[in-house]
Amino acid sequence: MSRRRLAIVWLAVLVVAPGADAAPVSAVISAIDATGVVTAREEPPGRTFQFTVGDVRERARLKVGGNVQADFEAKTVRLRGVPAPAYTIINIIGAPHATGGSAACYRGGCSGQVCSDQSGVITTCEYRPEYACYANARCERQADGRCGWTKTAQLQSCLQNPPQQ
Repeated sequence: MSRRRLAIVWLAVLVVAPGADAAPVSAVISAIDATGVVTAREEPPGRTFQFTVGDVRERARLKVGGNVQADFEAKTVRLRGVPAPAYTIINIIGAPHATGGSAACYRGGCSGQVCSDQSGVITTCEYRPEYACYANARCERQADGRCGWTKTAQLQSCLQNPPQQ
């Protein structure tokens, strides 16, 4: 094959398959609810996302702290070491802000207990006494670039001994 033809073939591969080098990323499971919704965070800390595992046997194999592989282009998740099935990412909750600080943080949730970079976050409406602690807490960018509650002595004290109504 001539050099010119080889160069054209190489260029065609680059043009036809942009992002083909985007590999699945490792993520750590942070929560599994009773309905099969699994929440995980990309490693190194990045996007937080959710997927659903409907099969009870597969769900029983999952553990908080366990690893999965996420492919954000294909919007799929695979359990580490298991070739199939692939689960569909149903929700990408957020990612650390690239500049670490200029975008706004928002209070959300039915009881105002969520601090997020997404406005209008909706949660189920149950009330826990510790949610009252967030009424005067600061929802802002933290040192890692993510939105969160600033852990002041007042907030920590309140969370350890929440007001009883």
